[in-house]
Amino acid sequence: MTRRDVLPVTVVVPCYNSRATITRAMESVAAQTWAPAELIVVDDASTDGTADVLHGLARQRWPFDMRLARLPENRGPGGARKAAWAMARPDTRYVAFLDADDTWWPAKLERQVSWMEDRPAIAFTAHRCTIFSSVARPTATAAGIRALPITRRQLLLSNGIATPTVVARRSLRSGFREGWRHCEDLMLWLDWLDEGNAAAMLDVPLATLGRPPCSPGGSTGDLAAMSRGEMRVLRTLVDEGRLSAAEACIWRAVAWVRYARRRIVA
Repeated sequence: MTRRDVLPVTVVVPCYNSRATITRAMESVAAQTWAPAELIVVDDASTDGTADVLHGLARQRWPFDMRLARLPENRGPGGARKAAWAMARPDTRYVAFLDADDTWWPAKLERQVSWMEDRPAIAFTAHRCTIFSSVARPTATAAGIRALPITRRQLLLSNGIATPTVVARRSLRSGFREGWRHCEDLMLWLDWLDEGNAAAMLDVPLATLGRPPCSPGGSTGDLAAMSRGEMRVLRTLVDEGRLSAAEACIWRAVAWVRYARRRIVA
């Protein structure tokens, strides 16, 4: 592919009160060495003038089709992503997630999608990321990227997947669950794995997060709510027969220890 070849990728960006950062996020998509086919921004009922910024951005020229949607009421990032996924063009083969306050490095899609194209058995991938650092160009080619398997046990120990690093095949059945506002991403990764899909963590940084995970201001910043979300994940696994009650007790203890550590650090 040449530099401006278009990838069969839909980029999904949930957006809530993000007027200060959404332009930067979109520009990082426009700067990709391989452009996606489309970018769908879902305004999750913002109240800070984000809608005006988005309408201005929609009038600009972009190296992809830009589409906007606005939810009538706030549904959280999972609900916004679910709405965008349903809007994706039927001919795209991948869905990539980006949050409105994060940015991708220029070769992110080129490296990640190329790696997945060569490995059709891998259903979704994530990668490393940096925080508050300047954008850099990774030197590893797709063929030279080291990858580690993503397992259910690993996710239950600690969800190390940042949602803005995930690229998933469009053919995956499950989507974000309705009404979930915390740990909805963890639930989805587990759903995909339990459906028999393989996943990999690419051991290369390809994105920069706008804030550290579990820091104030982000959806993960409410530590108590995140802890309740983790417990809801475990209850769901038990209720659906995917985890025994005894196993759930062990994982609840692990989650409580993790929560206590986060409270100490905070």
